[in-house]
Amino acid sequence: MPFLTATTLQCGLQSFLCCTSSSEGTRWFNKGRTKNGNRKQETITEMQEFYAAMVDRMDTRMRTLTLPNRKLGVTLAGFYIDEDPKSRLWLDKDGRQKPEIKTDQFLKALTHWSKRRNLPEHDHAMFFTILEVFENGQKKLRGYSPQSKICSNESVSIIQERLDFSTITVATHVLAHSLGARHDGDSNPCRPEDHYIMSPKSVTLTEGSILNMWNFSSCSSNSVGQNLKRLNEENSNCLKNTPSVRRSKPHRQLGQMFDADVQCQHIFGETSYVCRSKYWSSYRGLCTGLWCSTNSGHCQKIIPADGTSCGRQKWCMNGKCVTDREAPEVADECPLRDQKNRISGTNLTCEQVSKSHQWECYQTSVAQACCYTCPMKPCDGNTCCKFDDRHSQCRNFSSYACYTPDITKLCCETCKRHCKTNIPGCACGDRRDGCSNITRLDCYTQHKECCYTCSKLRDTTHPDCEFGDRSDQCLASNCIYYDTYRQSRVCCQTCRHLHTLVATTTEVANSPPSPVDSAATGTVPLASLYWLTAQLMLTAITTSTTTTTTTASTTSMMTMMMMMMTALTITMSRPL
Repeated sequence: MPFLTATTLQCGLQSFLCCTSSSEGTRWFNKGRTKNGNRKQETITEMQEFYAAMVDRMDTRMRTLTLPNRKLGVTLAGFYIDEDPKSRLWLDKDGRQKPEIKTDQFLKALTHWSKRRNLPEHDHAMFFTILEVFENGQKKLRGYSPQSKICSNESVSIIQERLDFSTITVATHVLAHSLGARHDGDSNPCRPEDHYIMSPKSVTLTEGSILNMWNFSSCSSNSVGQNLKRLNEENSNCLKNTPSVRRSKPHRQLGQMFDADVQCQHIFGETSYVCRSKYWSSYRGLCTGLWCSTNSGHCQKIIPADGTSCGRQKWCMNGKCVTDREAPEVADECPLRDQKNRISGTNLTCEQVSKSHQWECYQTSVAQACCYTCPMKPCDGNTCCKFDDRHSQCRNFSSYACYTPDITKLCCETCKRHCKTNIPGCACGDRRDGCSNITRLDCYTQHKECCYTCSKLRDTTHPDCEFGDRSDQCLASNCIYYDTYRQSRVCCQTCRHLHTLVATTTEVANSPPSPVDSAATGTVPLASLYWLTAQLMLTAITTSTTTTTTTASTTSMMTMMMMMMTALTITMSRPL
């Protein structure tokens, strides 16, 4: 339901009343997040918190006035709600909602209204409304207050509330009029172009003047000082009274109550968001200009609320990004976190990118909008894989695809997972499909294509026979009939036992092997048998020589012995 909100504040040695219209309360009510029976109370609490934080920032600006022996500040003294929907402040003579506010008529009505309410004492009444404000029914204004009427019945003002946080500056500007400040350039030497709080209009900000909008000029200080001096001389200075309520810090800063995207939405509608591309290299300029998307698709600057995050434990205060232990822990390169709206050109949200479309981060527009989802990873060697794979199909590729340089770049994250074998020339595993079905024999011709599988089948203890026989026709029983090449190369594994015997032949020829050694080793003593046979034949020949008397017989036996010895030598020397 519509309601009227009144907030009582005190200004250093000055107190003033701040109220909002029923339509303003309704706007807050409609924006409420709670959908249960506590929605009205939540709305009231949010409004209290909002205006308390706003007054805190007004206080900071007011304290930049340079006055003799004093500072003016603002303190929230209370919160008043008028739930009368028939309040004459906002209705015309026919009882209908006013379409606009005319300052001359409204301020008179406001003076009478505040007197009839049981409100805390105040020195100035300030009302906020969403209705447009006109001076004398012609000139459109953001706010209005009669000049130098503080401490009088006419110490009232009206502000159009847009929830754009420049309202804080507008409210401070209007209150300063009541205190006696004039526009810069109005009968004083200060230039409007310097854009101090009392500048009469918005001007193009420059590097040198951009921070002035949070401060009063020396001319404003002089004007307010002169008015206070007049009040003292007339003995009517109500600002000498000590405030009954002390100044306290708000529970939350405005920039934390309303994040940067919401601040944009307050000005340009619910589809607006921060143009994060404007801060791609640095968020350093955020505090003097928050770039927001507009309905036309362009970006436009607004002033961010104090307390808007601008870095790790940093937030905006008076146009500067300042360090504060109470500020949130956010990344310096992504203080506003991800954009909540869909990303232009992709129809995706950052949440969707995070869950299943990481490769989209390689698009600059996505990386800018989703700076939290798309954190840059350090480059690894020659492969720079900042944001995972560059294509959605990479997860379906076989590991051998990573041997192609273009695929390695496209599927950098997938290839990084696949290519970890530490096998020289075979970092990404087998280079084709089907290698798991090959035999050891196949590896002699396919070890390059199936480098990973063959590395598991390789016998490193026999480098000349690393994959076993080179034929599937080798039979152990035929090894003694094979020639040397077939024994040592083709059937290298099947006939390996013969290689062992041949390797020991040289020693056997010079000294007889021990029978015990042969038995212990379990090898076939074939060479030993040859040697023993030769010895027996020599013995037989010797015996025959000593008992035979004919020279011809002896010569014949010796000749036969030599032929047999030669045959034995050839047999033992020939590869088996």
